[in-house]
Amino acid sequence: MGWVCIFPVPLTILLMRNNKIRKSVKYSAIALAWAIYLLIGIVGMVNDTEEISDPEPVAIATMAPNAKSISKSTAIPTPTPTPDPRIAMREEYSQQIDEAVANSGVKLVATDQVMTDEDKIVDGSNVYVTKYYTYNEYKKIAICRSDTLPLVIFVFDANITTILPLVRDLAPIIDKTMIGVQGNALDCNFEDLDIDYDNKISVQYWSYYNSLALIQSQLGVDSDECQLTMYLNPNE
Repeated sequence: MGWVCIFPVPLTILLMRNNKIRKSVKYSAIALAWAIYLLIGIVGMVNDTEEISDPEPVAIATMAPNAKSISKSTAIPTPTPTPDPRIAMREEYSQQIDEAVANSGVKLVATDQVMTDEDKIVDGSNVYVTKYYTYNEYKKIAICRSDTLPLVIFVFDANITTILPLVRDLAPIIDKTMIGVQGNALDCNFEDLDIDYDNKISVQYWSYYNSLALIQSQLGVDSDECQLTMYLNPNE
């Protein structure tokens, strides 16, 4: 499973082609793989340092005044570079994230941290944009949009005691029908529970109107810390 966590695109492709798995489970597995990848990216971007090396000296050839040119060279026209379509895709995904946050009315505070496929390569054909925010006491919130994932919210420092009110607060970002609606955390419905005994991880599945929330916590750890993943329910 190690290669799946580092390169989530192969997992995405395999799951999307598998029609035997329920859509909710399929999208949940994809989102969790991306959550692990993005968390690794946060640590990597903090620790990375750029090294700038001195340019190699360029030797300039000179010709003696009385030297004669042997032959005339024909100028070859420089081909016009083809625009990289990924640039436009990144701009589109970035704008979609900005509009979703602005229209939701949720008072997220943007940080300076933005990660794209230019920073961390997942796959040569994969394009994504992830922007990071804070919200009240939560300091590690990421919103991602890619060509393999819809708009997804990750909260890496969630707390199990306040998780359902947080689901209610963030829902309008991914569910337009909740914009301006007075939601209630009591409307969250428990759907399912997965337990990975090998890795000591439990994942709870909750639905909130059109949103699906995955609450991941560590088994055997005396802590209320958990990770929240939210996206629009694929069955809606």
